Amino acid sequence: MNRDRDCFNIKPILDALRANVGHSEFGYRVQAVFAHALLEIGGTIIEVNQQGHPDVKWVKDGKTSLFQVKSIFHNYAGGTLLVSPSDIAGICPSTPDEVGYFAVLDCAFPVSWVVSEYNAVRRHQNCSVNIESIRATANSELSIEISRTFLELVTRHQDNLHLLSFPVLRNRALRGERL
Repeated sequence: MNRDRDCFNIKPILDALRANVGHSEFGYRVQAVFAHALLEIGGTIIEVNQQGHPDVKWVKDGKTSLFQVKSIFHNYAGGTLLVSPSDIAGICPSTPDEVGYFAVLDCAFPVSWVVSEYNAVRRHQNCSVNIESIRATANSELSIEISRTFLELVTRHQDNLHLLSFPVLRNRALRGERL
């Protein structure tokens, strides 16, 4: 697989899914596929929430990671999104073994995940923030690993992605069943 090329080829797949299921359902499905990308990396998914915060809770190596998951749809530099107080509150670590992350699927060319830690993103609370500001503070290693894994999952399942509903994806992730 040529990952550089596939980062560009995945956009039409995601755009078609968004057109097929609508913006809201697209967001839920992306969140659930994100959980499956975490499963591929290792660890256990213990929550995938359609409502409430955090969106995804993942345990790996004794650490619990709290993820708020968003997607941003734009075709130009400078796309923005709102970071709400509830987004920040939902990923605020409450114990020493927790870490919070704000994860954004940037759907512009090339498609990638931007994963920023709680302390870096909390200053944007209640603000409309440019995706590049979040990218500047991102955990690049985790962002790259999740992007690579997500890209592989979407590419592998591109023909039936529209059939994988949020409840199906969620339940499989919670049972530890990989896609």
